[in-house]
Amino acid sequence: TSLQRNQYYAHPRNAFWNIIFNIFGEQFSSDYSARVDILLHHHIALWDVLHTCKRKGSADSAIEEELPNSIEQFLLEHNHIQTILFNGTSAAHYFRKHFTSLSHYPTIILPSTSPAHARLSFDKKMEKWKILCSL
Repeated sequence: TSLQRNQYYAHPRNAFWNIIFNIFGEQFSSDYSARVDILLHHHIALWDVLHTCKRKGSADSAIEEELPNSIEQFLLEHNHIQTILFNGTSAAHYFRKHFTSLSHYPTIILPSTSPAHARLSFDKKMEKWKILCSL
């Protein structure tokens, strides 16, 4: 769904946008430009660790032939970024695999907002994601 719409976290069951709007006390919107504005307003950059990959289905465990994004360059151009947060363990795994030179950055692995990560309730995920408010 996200790839088809060319939008981050476009699947309606993905909790990412609901969490973002909730933790910042904002009125929820399904308008993508409003969603992006919330991130910009709170100084949050959002980018995939991987630029391309092959996979059957949407499971991160099916990723093959991955090519990382230019995160080193991005961080050079945006040198005010102090902490890198990951939406789930897969993103952290690929970051560590491809960006050993960036190991000096503080990182935080947050619970995946994917509906496939159902072992945590929405409320428990949101509690963990509230760390965004203190960075």
